[in-house]
Amino acid sequence: MSARLVGRTGATMRPGLRLLARWPHGAFRGILLRPPMKYAPVSRLVAFAVVLATVCTTPQSPAGESVPSCIAWSPAVRYRGIGYDHLVNIRSTCEEPADCEVWTNVTPDKQRVEVSPGRNVQVVTFVASPSSVFEAHVACSLRSEP
Repeated sequence: MSARLVGRTGATMRPGLRLLARWPHGAFRGILLRPPMKYAPVSRLVAFAVVLATVCTTPQSPAGESVPSCIAWSPAVRYRGIGYDHLVNIRSTCEEPADCEVWTNVTPDKQRVEVSPGRNVQVVTFVASPSSVFEAHVACSLRSEP
C-alpha cells in the first residue's frame, strides 16, 4: 500500500515556516519545518581559514632528506586510461652532477638517479595507481669530480 500526502503545505503560515503535509490519520500534524539556518557565511569563512592554513604551512623535511639549493624537485601525476602515474621531476642548475634518491609514501623503496648539470630528470615511481595523491621525498648530494 502506498502512502499519499493529504492536506496543504501551510500557505498561511508565517514567512520562513511551513507545515509539513500530514499523512493520513494525522501522523505528522503540527510539525513545522524551518528553512536552513543562515550559517553559510560563517561556514564559508571557516572553510577558507582551513584552506588557507593548509596552503600556508610548509611541510618539514624528515631527517635524512636534504637537497642542495641548486636542485629543485616537484611531484606530478599523469592520468592514463588505467590509472595515475606518480612522477617526480628533478631539475638541476648545479655545476656538478648530483646523485639523488627518490621515494614516496606509496613506494618506499628508494630509486637512485644521477642528475647531470643543467638537466631535468623525470622519475616514474608508480604506474597505474588508483590514487592521484602521493607524497614524494627526495634526497640529493653533489658529486665532486676529481
